[in-house]
Amino acid sequence: MRTITTTIKVFRFHELPEHAKTAAIWDHGDINVSYDWWDYIYDDAAKIGLKIKSFDIGHNRDIAGRLTVDIAESIDAVLTDHGPSCATYQMARKYRAKLAPIQSVIRDCADPETDDEYAALDNAETALEDLESEYEYDLREEYLAILTQEYDYRTSDEAIIETLELNEYEFTVDGEII
Repeated sequence: MRTITTTIKVFRFHELPEHAKTAAIWDHGDINVSYDWWDYIYDDAAKIGLKIKSFDIGHNRDIAGRLTVDIAESIDAVLTDHGPSCATYQMARKYRAKLAPIQSVIRDCADPETDDEYAALDNAETALEDLESEYEYDLREEYLAILTQEYDYRTSDEAIIETLELNEYEFTVDGEII
């Protein structure tokens, strides 16, 4: 019997030569997206009344979901839970302004007595349905943008390097994880 012992030099990411760093980044481009990385975004959406069913940030660029609460509840949740610098917050403010006059008409015509009040109530209810559909679409689009941005960050060289360094992976001189 014969035993061969070899010595392998082991490197941390920052110690690798540039070609090996490039290889390591390339080989582990999916390290931050190889699991359900979107769960916390789905949870955030659910907190403001949007149930996301699926999304595609690739070629089709699509998101499926629906509101689980009425528009007013969702707007209030966004304005409470999201900061003023968030696009969803700005969107919710815009929709709150559009919603207020519709709600006013519905309140004022709650017990219609004249044809004009019936017509005003009917128009307001139609406007509310249209506004809710528009809001739901725009909210889904905002969440699709959030998902896209998160994916783009997680697959960026910066995020991959951060993961490789924080997890203290060790590499061969060619950039392969040991």
